[in-house]
Amino acid sequence: MDGRQRWTDTGIDVQAGQTVVFDAQGSMQLSTDGNDTATPSGSDTGRRAAQAPVRQGPAGGLIARVGNRAPIFVGSRGSMRATTSGRLYVGVNDDYLDDNSGEYRVNVTVRGR
Repeated sequence: MDGRQRWTDTGIDVQAGQTVVFDAQGSMQLSTDGNDTATPSGSDTGRRAAQAPVRQGPAGGLIARVGNRAPIFVGSRGSMRATTSGRLYVGVNDDYLDDNSGEYRVNVTVRGR
């Protein structure tokens, strides 16, 4: 997935009640500051982005949502239980995407129903 795009369509439709498991790798540069880097687990310095989609999660971390529901932080090896049915999207928890570079490779497994 490209770190300059707010949401990436996984092409996966999930059903309410299913568990979605994420296994992500890669790295991103979150600004022009060479030390401002992240993995799917979040910023290497632990910083947060005030206007990021998941404000309590670390900047640069992997987030996910189903349909238009609120996103959640999933990190490099997280999971979520779908509370609604719909298309699964993944994104980067950052408030300004235009200066990002790098990518995450995300494997998704859907379990149940």
